[in-house]
Amino acid sequence: MASEQQPSQAKHNPALAFTWGKYREFSATARKRKDEITSWRFRVLMLGVGGAISGVFSQTLLDIFPDDPSMGMPSKVLGIISALALALATYFGKELVNPDKEKEQIRARSIAESLKSECYQFVSGAVPYNGDDRDEQLLEKTEGLLEQTADLRSENLSEADRLKRILNDNMDIDTYIKERVEDQISYYFSKSDEYVKKMDGIRNFSLFLGIIAVVAGALSVVIPFNTAAWVAVISTITSSIAAYAYANRYQYLLVSYQSAGKRLEALKYRWEILTSKNPTVENINEFIQKCERTLSLENSAWMSELSSQMPIDDYSD
Repeated sequence: MASEQQPSQAKHNPALAFTWGKYREFSATARKRKDEITSWRFRVLMLGVGGAISGVFSQTLLDIFPDDPSMGMPSKVLGIISALALALATYFGKELVNPDKEKEQIRARSIAESLKSECYQFVSGAVPYNGDDRDEQLLEKTEGLLEQTADLRSENLSEADRLKRILNDNMDIDTYIKERVEDQISYYFSKSDEYVKKMDGIRNFSLFLGIIAVVAGALSVVIPFNTAAWVAVISTITSSIAAYAYANRYQYLLVSYQSAGKRLEALKYRWEILTSKNPTVENINEFIQKCERTLSLENSAWMSELSSQMPIDDYSD
């Protein structure tokens, strides 16, 4: 990425500073919305799992100690905890983890990536930013993108945060490849590796729970309480974890990031092997356009996947 230095806006092209600042604002908005959604999904998952386990424990105490009156109060407390946890899971799932929240995150991420793409095309001099009216072209494009999200509140950032890691004007092709293409390839592959680990962890934990369920069923003839309820709870927990992974689109993002990373990598190596020794303005522009189109297609596909899981009353771009 570019330098972490945070210079004042006066040292930068005003049109670039404006567009980059808006990119930073919407990127911060998308990141905040995603963190909120992810954290509340996990809380809802934990409340549901805790409620189910507490409910079974409530009955299990009475099964193990049927003649002990002192177990009555703990059993009731666990029952109350179970009912409260399940009620909160239902409430939070409806009020805080709903499609409207995710729509805001999707729209903020989409506009952020579009603005970022325009900035890279601007500093690299790609069409339409290769003429004397490049500043006007960028401002018009930025204003058009912002109009699409006029109803979306973005995070307010300080000037230093808006200009953080701002691009240097007049970026040459080698710098573009390093800071845009190679950086994005690294991001895609590192994120796909992260999702592989998450999917493997979920799969292994689900297998572990399945083994426990089998063992509990087999021991039902020798232990002094009904294990059927525990088998049902374990099945519920396994299904809840699978639903949590699906809601976060781990599998889709894994495949999408790997695919986009490979496409960018192919473009990069094709450039280095066939074009880099004798580049022209035309093939530099074509290469930049192909790279930005690849990034745009990945972003559009990601938006489409998330939006397809939502109610029909979708927003309009």
